[in-house]
Amino acid sequence: MAVSVTRTTKGYAVAFWNLMPDSQEMLQAESDETRIMTDGSLTFTFTDGWGNEGRARLWPDRRIDLIQTKIAPANQIGRNYGSFTVSTEQCSASEFN
Repeated sequence: MAVSVTRTTKGYAVAFWNLMPDSQEMLQAESDETRIMTDGSLTFTFTDGWGNEGRARLWPDRRIDLIQTKIAPANQIGRNYGSFTVSTEQCSASEFN
């Protein structure tokens, strides 16, 4: 699981991808329309690369919750949705290193 957060003139943009270890199928999406919540988390909706729709919440403690809200036909990428904790191990942002 990888997540990228970028500051924009409108707020924040988020991009993510998740590759399960037993499959080469990748869940990937991005949004430049995020809302910052009072607890510091970011929420956004997205359409993934398979045509599914979802919503997400990225928490300050590096947890991300991906919820599938509409299932497109003929794909099994839905099992890549769920809750994940993202490491800062290979993060390029100086404030996290």
